[in-house]
Amino acid sequence: MFQNLEKQQNEKWGAILKWANDNHGLDLRATNNLIDPPQVTDKCHENVKRWLLSTNFWALHGINYGTEAGKSILIMMALVAGRITATEAAELSRLEQMYQAKIWGNVEWSHDIEHQTLCSRLSASALFYYFTSNSDVTKKISANA
Repeated sequence: MFQNLEKQQNEKWGAILKWANDNHGLDLRATNNLIDPPQVTDKCHENVKRWLLSTNFWALHGINYGTEAGKSILIMMALVAGRITATEAAELSRLEQMYQAKIWGNVEWSHDIEHQTLCSRLSASALFYYFTSNSDVTKKISANA
């Protein structure tokens, strides 16, 4: 039963980890060991910090909002890069919960609303990031003000 969850995690998160490692110079890896988890290196911290510092103040608020909603900086990095959609980001964030719902059942008024809320928050954060970091958009908005 849990092998299926591990397979889903490896498939879905494996692609995100590979993308983040390749595009941001990270060295993250998946694990299934809670006792001796892999360590995040200084290089990894530095590269994520550099990426965050490359954004302006307002775009950083969008990243923060999305990271808090999706519970993962990697999800937000992939979302604002256009690597995944907001729906895919929400599914990644809720992968384990969705797996449990398939086994034990879904509470429509709770799980479905939670999923839609997460999708809307991730979408809003990505749009806010885009509109506050894209110089063409900001120039047009400033010119029309």
